[in-house]
Amino acid sequence: MISKLVTQSLKTNSFLTDWTTELCNWIQNQKDLVYWSGNTFSGKPFNPRSLKLHCLQKNISPMGWLDQEGKLLVYGEIVKKPNSNRLNFCRIIVRPNQRDKGYGKKFCKSLIEISQKSGNYRSIRLNVLSNNKPAIYCYSSLGFEIIGTLPNARRIDNKSHDLMIMSLNFPLPKE
Repeated sequence: MISKLVTQSLKTNSFLTDWTTELCNWIQNQKDLVYWSGNTFSGKPFNPRSLKLHCLQKNISPMGWLDQEGKLLVYGEIVKKPNSNRLNFCRIIVRPNQRDKGYGKKFCKSLIEISQKSGNYRSIRLNVLSNNKPAIYCYSSLGFEIIGTLPNARRIDNKSHDLMIMSLNFPLPKE
């Protein structure tokens, strides 16, 4: 578990193009890519250039935490849904050698706080593979609830996997 002192020193930063090579190195194979990005990069090359172009889309707000050496520690995206009062969290990932220490949960909590202050949004949604139990536990502990399942939505190693849709509603504003 990470100490409160460590997480207090972590600041949520907007996307830096320097992150793309580091982030691409975290994705070792097709299975990692599907777990992290779903179908975002299917049929396209996945490399620092394609990731940079992805991050420059107007509706995507890529964010990250840097460690004390200035290296990327956690990455994720807040995606604005056009003509909608909800946001999506996408492509949340922790540096492989720093997983299971609580960084993902604390980072998502910071993204929730940013999201609540970013406009007239009422909820956040995210998708997670049904067999990704650590991620489901993390999101559930933050208040996300499973609102649906897409059966056989992703293929990994010639096997189909269900996709869980999770949602977190913001409290109604006080009148």
